[in-house]
Parts: sequence; structure tokens; C-alpha cells
Amino acid sequence: EGQVTVTDGVLDMTLEDLAGPNFAWVINQLTLTPADNSSDLSGISYRYDFGPDASPVADTWQRVSPNTIPEAITWSAGIASVDRRIANVTQGSTLQSDIERDLVYSSGTRNLSHKIANGIWNITLNMGDSGAHDRMRVSAEGTVLKADLENAAGEFPYVTGQVSVTEGVM
Repeated sequence: EGQVTVTDGVLDMTLEDLAGPNFAWVINQLTLTPADNSSDLSGISYRYDFGPDASPVADTWQRVSPNTIPEAITWSAGIASVDRRIANVTQGSTLQSDIERDLVYSSGTRNLSHKIANGIWNITLNMGDSGAHDRMRVSAEGTVLKADLENAAGEFPYVTGQVSVTEGVM
């Protein structure tokens, strides 16, 4: 967990599964907020709720699914999604929020790029699931924000970092 500086105008966030027994990385949410509220970025934030096209989106959040990707975001390759509330309804499972109930995932490495205004931004990712995951890694511009991230079934760990954007694309 640390600060990353972008000098070429593009910040890539890399999500990886490091080949543990549980086969994929997962992401439920991504938020980007200005680190300095006194700057020109005051009042600007990005809040993304990841999941399938048909699952609910948390209030004031924007959907990211395999088929619905905001203009500011690009993925290096395809992603999959699941709504765990629907998948687990026969087992009586209920997750606590629209954020936690669904996710996108992949067993392969994926890069996520985001167009963003110049400034210093806080990054927060929620990477949990109703099932266990292990050996997930998150990097930004080649700097590891979190290595060997694990979550037990029903846990939703957060990964945080900070990025300085100088040429308008994260």
C-alpha cells in the first residue's frame, strides 16, 4: 500500500490471481477520490459497483459489468461477473449490500485503465466474495498495492493506495 506517480499519462491497475487453490481475483467496487479536497478536484469522485448487467447498483454508484463499461474505463481483456445473491438464494445466503452481493472476476491477469483529471487521488478497491479467494495481487503502474490478498468466505477486504496523475489518464 503506497503512493504511485504516473508520468506517461496512463495508470494501469493490474489485477492478478497468483495460482492459489481458489482460481480467480475478484472486485466488488472501485472508488477514486481526490486526496486534497482544497484542490480543483473538490467534489469530484468516481464510484463503481462491479457485477452483472441485471444486478442492482448501489445508490450514487455507476455499474461496471462485462457488457456495461463506463467510457472512462478500459480493460485489457474480457472479464466475467456473478450475482451471489441470485447464485446462493437456494442456500439461504444473504449478503449485506448491493456492493457485496456481486462482482467481476477473472482467472487471468487483467489491466484496468481509467481516464482521470490531473491531481492526487485515493484509490479504494473492495475485493471480497461469499466464497474464499487467495493469492490475489493488485498493482498500480507496476507498484504492488497488495500482494497475496486472501479473503475467507464472506469477507470483503479493502485495498487502498494513492496515485498522482500528471497527464490526465489513470
